Amino acid sequence: MNCKKIQELLLTDYTDGEAKGVLAKEVKDHLRVCEKCRSFEETLKRAAIDPFKNAGILKPPAYLWERIKEKIDIEPEPRPANVFVHLKDFLQGVLSFRRPVVVVATATALVFVAVIFSKLPFGSRSEVISYIEDQSEFISRLDNGASTYSDNISFGTSIEEYFL
Repeated sequence: MNCKKIQELLLTDYTDGEAKGVLAKEVKDHLRVCEKCRSFEETLKRAAIDPFKNAGILKPPAYLWERIKEKIDIEPEPRPANVFVHLKDFLQGVLSFRRPVVVVATATALVFVAVIFSKLPFGSRSEVISYIEDQSEFISRLDNGASTYSDNISFGTSIEEYFL
């Protein structure tokens, strides 16, 4: 075993006496050869075990056990497995907003998405059709051997006729 695993066992099972058999033997064997882990064990004993050696065992009062028994008796019996019960529980968990932050974040996201979609330049269908017709006309002129697209373009000034 490596030192990290041994130190973890020292903190949990070995010190409490819960590690038995082969596991306890492996920890002992490792502690014989590893100075670092032996030092860790000594520090652990001084800091966490020795201060509690003289501590007495406290017995909880009887009323405490009665309260615990009452709470156990009050707990509802588990319901039989039903698809609709599971679906209802799932939907309640998903749809219930227990934290106001989640509600505010969701509302903000919905407003943000609505604003974005309202501002996007979605043209009407007639604009799209007009654009496609213009492009089709341009391509057909190219197929007919027209050298330029400016044959029918006129902006109403004589200067454009000079350049076009």
